[in-house]
Amino acid sequence: MNLSGSRSLIAWVALFSVIVASFVGLGLVIRQSVADSLGSGEQIRNSRLLLSNLLEDQLDEETGVRGYAATHDREFLQPFYSGRRDLAGTSLALKAALGTAGLSSSGASIDDIVRLNEVWLRSVARPLLSDSRRDPEAVERRGKTLVDRMRADVAQVDQDIAHRFERLRQETDGELARISFLILATAALLVAAALEFWKLQKRAVDGLWRERRRGDEAEERARDVQVGHEAERSSVRELHEISTATQERRAQAQRHHDAQHDALTGLPNGLFFLDRLNHSIAYTKAHPERRVAVLFLDVDRFKVINDSLGHDAGDRVLTFLGKRLSGCLRAEDVIARQGSDDFSIMIEHEPNSRAARVLAERIVRTLEEPFNIDGQDVIATVSIGIALGGPQSADALAILRDADIAMYRAKQLGGARYEVFASDMQVKARAHSQLELDLRRALARGELRLAYQPIASLRNGRIMGFEALVRWQHPERGLVSPADFIPLAEETGLIVPLGAWVLAEACREARTWQEFQSDGESVSVNVNVGAKQLISEQFATEGFGADIARALAETGLDPACLHLEITESGLLDYAEATEVALHYVRSLGVALQLDDFGTGYSSLSYLQRLPIDTVKIDLSFISGKPGTGIANPQIVQAIVALALSLGKHITAEGVETAEQQRALHELHCTSIQGYHISRPLDAEGARAFLANWKALPGYQPATAKPASLPA
Repeated sequence: MNLSGSRSLIAWVALFSVIVASFVGLGLVIRQSVADSLGSGEQIRNSRLLLSNLLEDQLDEETGVRGYAATHDREFLQPFYSGRRDLAGTSLALKAALGTAGLSSSGASIDDIVRLNEVWLRSVARPLLSDSRRDPEAVERRGKTLVDRMRADVAQVDQDIAHRFERLRQETDGELARISFLILATAALLVAAALEFWKLQKRAVDGLWRERRRGDEAEERARDVQVGHEAERSSVRELHEISTATQERRAQAQRHHDAQHDALTGLPNGLFFLDRLNHSIAYTKAHPERRVAVLFLDVDRFKVINDSLGHDAGDRVLTFLGKRLSGCLRAEDVIARQGSDDFSIMIEHEPNSRAARVLAERIVRTLEEPFNIDGQDVIATVSIGIALGGPQSADALAILRDADIAMYRAKQLGGARYEVFASDMQVKARAHSQLELDLRRALARGELRLAYQPIASLRNGRIMGFEALVRWQHPERGLVSPADFIPLAEETGLIVPLGAWVLAEACREARTWQEFQSDGESVSVNVNVGAKQLISEQFATEGFGADIARALAETGLDPACLHLEITESGLLDYAEATEVALHYVRSLGVALQLDDFGTGYSSLSYLQRLPIDTVKIDLSFISGKPGTGIANPQIVQAIVALALSLGKHITAEGVETAEQQRALHELHCTSIQGYHISRPLDAEGARAFLANWKALPGYQPATAKPASLPA
């Protein structure tokens, strides 16, 4: 047994010894208490017996108390002899007598005896002694009787005390026997517990030794296993490092792929394309006979697709377009999405541009087939610019710039075609960029002016109104044609601030024209509006609709005197987007006119559904050779008949001769506009023209009015 086990056993033995000693001490205390009780009872009996003897001796002698006092202790009966009645003195005397008689001097026992006898002294002895002087004989008789009765009482008390103390002794002996049994049983249990604890301790110690032996064996096995685990962990660590490195390489490869590819179409992006193009240019410098061809593609009217179908549909069109373009290429050709709706294609190792032109024609033909977007057919043609690169090329960006210039030339020519870059295109492109910069400055510098061309009625020969035409007086280039800067303004978005300025200026001038009309009929002003002005966001609150309301409010012009002209091509490009805007404009009381009717893809449903008041026949159908009438009378007649059947007014543009005026009058055209009436006039000239106007030259009232002719 180890040291801790020995200490535990010693502790158990010590605890057992303490418990046994406690029980033994308890038994001794109980026995002593019983013995004291028995002694106290014996003392009480002896005191009563002593008192009876004292009284008997007193009565046997005539002198009574004196004789006993001479024989025994005088102090005990001195109070009776002297005639004192003090009980306290009697009690003291009784205590002294008990001490003289050899009884126990225990304070508690003597006090009990005194208390018991004080009652007797008070009720019997004192009267008896007091009466002894008067009748000694009677007292003697009564004393004897009393002595006999006391002896009988003493005998009875003695018997009772003996009986009670015998029973108490038996109970005490039984209690001591039970306590002894409990002590022995407890001792036996403690011994059994100590033995059991020793056995458990021994088994535990033996188990610890066995566990230690097994632990040594397990530790040895664990060392062997640990060695194996270390080798295993080393292998796992190596595999983890390999896996991590593989994942990192894959992630790096994915990042590299993402950095060089477009997320929407999955095609390579501009960075990838530039890198490949630079490599191809380096190859041409080593092989001067070879060239690299770049095709730059831009989707025609892609904004129309986004605005009409939504950006999600636009993204799907770009995705389908990328797949269709990829299907037109050879395996060695490279295609990339440059951004937005621009794509680029590279053809390497070609001696000239022939292969690029063939590819461009194939792409144009392929894109004639519409895309199906949510059950709706969508046409997405492209304008393509082609540029060649060789040893003389500066870098990839220069070739892309040349291809981009050629692409814009193709777009200006109507789109859905390709153009090959030429050096003069770069000169025009630079002039185009400079013109854009100058136009931005012209808006701030006030270089723009308005000219007004009159419109005459064929019904009554009066001036119905003027068309406001914007003019740009360039400080260096002089008068710039609207055909040069209006398309530029639409392309760059400058048409929005330019249109707002034209609208406000035209309304201000038209307000002054009302003073020249004496017949009560107003003079209107026609303002040309681009489709981009009508499709601007928040049209009614912040867009062109707000510009209209503000111009009318600031100038005080009657809304009926303002006519807005929108071209047929612009209407068809943004039909759904502009329809809401046109209805809003019409709700303001402003009239709407469809300009250049017949030059585009006319849609009769739009003409019937939209709130159009007047149809303007394009001058290409009116102007002809000098001295002749209408250039295309059949087409004009059909347009007039169509418009009249729909309840629209008809204005013919480009009228230059009296013959054309008469022919249009016979076709029941509503009004005419052109050089035959007047060239465009400045603001002062327009006011003078109104003041001096008498009647339309060669005017003749119509002989018959069609039933459907509007009022």
